[in-house]
Amino acid sequence: MPDILKTDASVDGQKRVESFSFLLAAVFSVSLCAVFAGRCYYKLQPATIVLDTKINPNSADLASLEQLPSIGKSLGSAIIDYREDFEGAAFKRPQDLTNVRGIGVGKLAAISEYLRFD
Repeated sequence: MPDILKTDASVDGQKRVESFSFLLAAVFSVSLCAVFAGRCYYKLQPATIVLDTKINPNSADLASLEQLPSIGKSLGSAIIDYREDFEGAAFKRPQDLTNVRGIGVGKLAAISEYLRFD
């Protein structure tokens, strides 16, 4: 419809629709930003590990090893496989865990306070 034929009511209604659309888009954008910011924030927070007892890597099962920071199913299985080659006594001190592929100085530093060797 040409602008000359529009009435004041139709122009006013169109402005309301445009204003509502803008407001709706703004609210959606702010909500979306809040959701992603929250997700990023929680991913950056260090995990707090609370163990009742320290874990002995020479005898711990997979579920126990997975409680250690940065040790998932794959590394837990690698620890178990490595120690089985040494008949259960592969680790006499924390540094011995660096012989397991995937465990370096950084991972060792993250888990050493949760380990015991007896």
